[in-house]
Order: sequence, then structure tokens, then C-alpha cells
Amino acid sequence: VASNSNLSFCENQSITLTAPQNTSVSSYQWYMNGVPVYTGNPLVITANNFVAPGNVSLGLVTTGGCTSSDAVNVVMNPLPVAAISPAGSVGLCDGETLTLQASGGNGYNWTHNGAPYSQTQSITITANSNGNWDGIYGLTAISTTGCQSTSQAQVELFAKPQPYGEIYAAGDVNICRGNSVPLNAIQTTGNFVWIKDGDTIPNSYNVNPLNVTLPGVYNIMVSNDCGTFLTGTPITVTESQPITASFIYAPQVVHPNELVYFTNQSAGGNLGSWEFGDGGQSTSFNAVHGYQTPGTYAVYLSVADQYGCNDDTTQMLVVVEWGNPFIPDIFTPNGDGTFDMWEIYYADLQGISTSVFDRWGVPVFETLNPNNLWDGNKATGQACAAGVYYYIITASKPSGEKVTLKGNVTLMR
Repeated sequence: VASNSNLSFCENQSITLTAPQNTSVSSYQWYMNGVPVYTGNPLVITANNFVAPGNVSLGLVTTGGCTSSDAVNVVMNPLPVAAISPAGSVGLCDGETLTLQASGGNGYNWTHNGAPYSQTQSITITANSNGNWDGIYGLTAISTTGCQSTSQAQVELFAKPQPYGEIYAAGDVNICRGNSVPLNAIQTTGNFVWIKDGDTIPNSYNVNPLNVTLPGVYNIMVSNDCGTFLTGTPITVTESQPITASFIYAPQVVHPNELVYFTNQSAGGNLGSWEFGDGGQSTSFNAVHGYQTPGTYAVYLSVADQYGCNDDTTQMLVVVEWGNPFIPDIFTPNGDGTFDMWEIYYADLQGISTSVFDRWGVPVFETLNPNNLWDGNKATGQACAAGVYYYIITASKPSGEKVTLKGNVTLMR
């Protein structure tokens, strides 16, 4: 080997020392720092058999028994350990910038998703929705002695989700007064709060679905590490006009086989559905119906609008035989337009006198005019209390026969 020379090699490499061949040499003995390490020629030094940095010597023995030696200084250079800061897995928001810093060497080779990228100590990455910036960044370090790390340091960059969300509602977003409709927040990428007409709805943080009872423009505000986002497509909720079902019919006293005309006076609805109490039905807005048999019938009307909002009402209708008087046993003078008056059908009776008394026998209403209807008040205009009242009606039939009718009527308010 060359005398007085210095040799070095990297930890992941090897170095071969070769003694000149000579036929007179019978054996080759190699030493590292005085320790025998190998007999033969050449000597291959690796990290596995390298004892320590220092002197490697060779002893020769000739066939004649003569000896000779030589030495060289050998140094094994360690491999650099590459490191990246920050390390691990790092998420970036759109437009955010991150600098990756290399350490552990004197020179560096960066790769991005396996392809050569840079040879600088630091690289700056800007996340954007259009660029190919995310993925695995690898780093190899090079030491001052030229040794290169055999394993890469790596960091993974990924795109954080932008704040986003939408609102879903089934069908037309319309509410009937007093009802509600659910609004669902979907595809949200963070926490959210509900917005109505530009203002935050109290106690609506992450509420899903939101049951809406009031009209307005609804939105969601979504927030995460990348900021805040107001949904691009708000939902407008409308409220139907209030619906009040109401109807009148004529004539007020109905006889068998007589047509009754029902007039729909409902407010807010344009669709009507009738049930006449005798099995008859109609879907006309106004209806006409006839009854075959005397009796009391519950007439039901349901009214709806195009959104399905509805209201209903029921009135009792009495069918009496021709020539028989009809005296209602209840009325409700509360101003709602239904049974507000105690209206008697006197048929063909003549010379009618009607008197109504309270439970103490005090008259509260008297008339000789059959068209004068009791409104539930005394002659002074004072309202009578709810309760049961008693009547006496005297009259004559067309034959001259005297008739007295007695009974009670309930006044309800």
C-alpha cells in the first residue's frame, strides 16, 4: 500500500486496499490499529469490518522468512441524517404559503412526488387550487465529505378543505301559518351557524335540520381553519296567507228534496272539499246539494291552497218536514257569523207570540213579529249570560186551531 497516505470512504461504501503481487511473498496479514483483521490480498474495508478511524497496516512474510510492512491512514465518514422542518403531514389552505427548511447536511436534493425539485436548503410552497403543489416532498442530505444520506426525510403536504356548505329543502319551501318546514345543511366542511335575513339565528350553532316557522331568506355560515364561507345559494322561505274556512247556506230551513245552496266564504284558500253528512260529497268551490230525509246533518268544508295549507269548519244543518215548525235548541251569539241568532222556522203558523224566560221566570225576550230574531240580549241591550232559557210560543194553525209550544234553548258564548 502507499505509505504515508490518507484514505477515506463513506459509511455506505467500501474501500479496497491491495498489496502489489510478488511471488516471493508467502502471506499477507492486515492490521487495523494493531489488531489482526484479515489474511489475504486484497483487503476490502466496509462499515461492517472497520474497527475505528486510524492506521491500517500490512505485514508481509517472504518464502525465505523475511518480513516487511506498510501502513495507510483510513477514515470512514458517517452519512448525514436529513431532516425537514416542519415534518410529518401538513395541511394548507388555498393561498397559504409554507417554507420547508432542510438540515443535517452541507448540500441538499429535494424531490416532489419522486421527481427532482430543488437543491436549495429551503423551499417555499404556495397552495392554490390550480397548481400541482401537494404530495410528498423528499430530502436527501450531502455532507462536507460528499457522503449522501441513503434514506429520504419526507413531509406530506395536503389541501385543507375550504369552508363550504349548502342548504337542502324538499319541494317548494313554503310554510303554512303555525307550521314549520325543515332546512338541512349538507356537505359542510366545518362548523356552521344559521343566518336569517342577514342576521345570526340564536342557538342555531350546528343545528341540523333547522325547523323554520317564519318566512325569510335563510343561509348558513360555515367556518374552519381556512376561513368563513356564506353559502352561495340561500333559500327563500315564504308563508302562505292565513286560511279561514267559512260558508253559508240557503235556505236556512231545509225541507226534504229541496236544493240547498252552499256558498264558500273562506279566506285564503282556492280549493274546496265538501262532505254533506248524508254520504254526499263535492269538490266544487261552491256546492249544491239536496237531502231526502228529515234529520240533523253535519256539513263539513275543508279549504286548501296550492301549497297544501288548509282549514276546515263544520256546521249543523236541520232538514224538517214541510209544514212542521223548527225551533233550534242551541245558538251561539258570539259574532262569528254562525248561529248568532235564535232563528225559528214557524212553517204555516199564524198569530205568533214568542216569549223567552230565564231560570227565575223573568222575561228576557218577547215578540209578536216572527221576523224579529233573538240575538241573546235583553230588551235593554244587555247581553244575557250563557245558560239554559225557556220559551213559550203561542200561535194558530190555518184551521184556527190554537197551538202552544214549550221548551228550552241553550245560549252559548
